[in-house]
Parts: sequence; C-alpha cells; structure tokens
Amino acid sequence: MMGDIYYYNGYSTSAVYYTGHKIIKINGDESRWDDRDKIKKRSAEWSKKYLMEQVNEEEFNKIIASGKALMLIVPKGEIKHFRQSTIYPNVSESSEAGTAEVYILNKKTLF
Repeated sequence: MMGDIYYYNGYSTSAVYYTGHKIIKINGDESRWDDRDKIKKRSAEWSKKYLMEQVNEEEFNKIIASGKALMLIVPKGEIKHFRQSTIYPNVSESSEAGTAEVYILNKKTLF
C-alpha cells in the first residue's frame, strides 16, 4: 500500500491491525450535516481518549490537492455525513469493502 490511510469521522483499530499501517482520523465538519441537531454531543473529556493523528476536512482537502497518494475509508454509518462534507466533491470511484466505502486518491501508475 502506498501513501497514508484516512478514516472519515471514526477510527478502526482492526484496520490498523490488518493493514499494518497507521490510520489518520478525519474529523467531519458537523456544521454541514442536516441531522446535526440530533447528534449526541460528548464532553471534551471524551475526545482526550483519541490518541491517533487527526485532521479536519480543510486539512484533508489540502492533502488531496497536494497529489499525495492515499486511501480513504468511510464507514457505512458515516456515508450520509461524508456526502455532505467538503471532501466528497473532491473524490470519485469508490469500492465497497465490507461495511465501508473505500476511495483510492491520487494513485500513481507505474510503467
């Protein structure tokens, strides 16, 4: 696998285990979601448990624009939110893999 692996608005320890790669969590922009008023808010203490590297949507869009090869995993429970994100217009071609959509971005072709 070339490049980094990103996980939209969640994190999968099993993906880390099975791929052998670190996963970077993308924090979704809840202000764009049509169900934002129904989402249960957790305390600031809760977010301290996340020790993995994290980026926001704006930072991730800059990474896409840089041309860096990467994989983006969107769990089924976040597909609706992902499609309302600032990231979604910048991606295409997904594959279903179990309970997620997987996007390979900026892949390089070797001849």
